[in-house]
Amino acid sequence: MCVLVVLNCVSPSAGGLNRSMNTRTSPQIQTLLRPGHLMHRFMGRIGLRDTLGLLLMIFIVSLIGWLYLIQAHAISAINLQIEESRQKLEEIEAENAALRVEIAKWESLPLVEERARELGFAPATNAFYLSVPGYSVEEASVWEASRLEINP
Repeated sequence: MCVLVVLNCVSPSAGGLNRSMNTRTSPQIQTLLRPGHLMHRFMGRIGLRDTLGLLLMIFIVSLIGWLYLIQAHAISAINLQIEESRQKLEEIEAENAALRVEIAKWESLPLVEERARELGFAPATNAFYLSVPGYSVEEASVWEASRLEINP
């Protein structure tokens, strides 16, 4: 490739007349110090089809990365909900254990007797049994057993 450089010079001896000087052409030197020339050569070799293919590949890789990030975010959000649910479950189990202890305390016989005395109840001292004519204790036992579906 040749380059023709034309310079317009004014010489004082020519009385200010313009005169053209032709210079010799020299071949260009290809170096890495001129990235612009290298880029033009590279871009000149890439066609429109190749450029679109490259852009399509960049788009697909970006899309895959975006989908990965979306899934990672969803998984971390679900893990957070699971941990919160586990913590709530542990709190409820601890509360249930405390309530079982309190129920066992309230069902203890000494506490029930004390509460009954506070309410005005007293232990029975004289038990009085009624006898009903025509009613036997054995028949009542059989009737109770059949009602509860228990074999006598």
